[in-house]
Amino acid sequence: MKLRTLAACVALTACGADAPHAARVAASIIVEAPHSNATVTSPLHVVGIAPSDWFAGSAFLVQLVDEHGAVLAEAPATARADWSVAAPVRFSAILNFDVPAETSATLVFTEATETSAPREMRLPIRLVQQPALASGGE
Repeated sequence: MKLRTLAACVALTACGADAPHAARVAASIIVEAPHSNATVTSPLHVVGIAPSDWFAGSAFLVQLVDEHGAVLAEAPATARADWSVAAPVRFSAILNFDVPAETSATLVFTEATETSAPREMRLPIRLVQQPALASGGE
């Protein structure tokens, strides 16, 4: 709980006036959606901006982990523009998950690098089940 609270505080205090709803940490990644502590359903669409040096082969890893650290889903965050330039690059990812009840979770963004200590950013969110669709044959 303390780690989640600390991550939320870091994300929120690092936000500038130019990005009131985006999480920004140490000038690394700006997550435009979902917002910190948002309640989300599957599929989860993640969009944002990352420095070009986070990418390798036009992608870096995004994982969805539960409060115990178990990986619920992972997908590549794919560059939406030329990632080989020395400028921030838009990215997107789609993560599919299934949870039996409302669950605390964290999006973990990991730099694509061969170094032993890649940069990482965490964003707390809440997962809920997708509402069941009503059948139209009544």
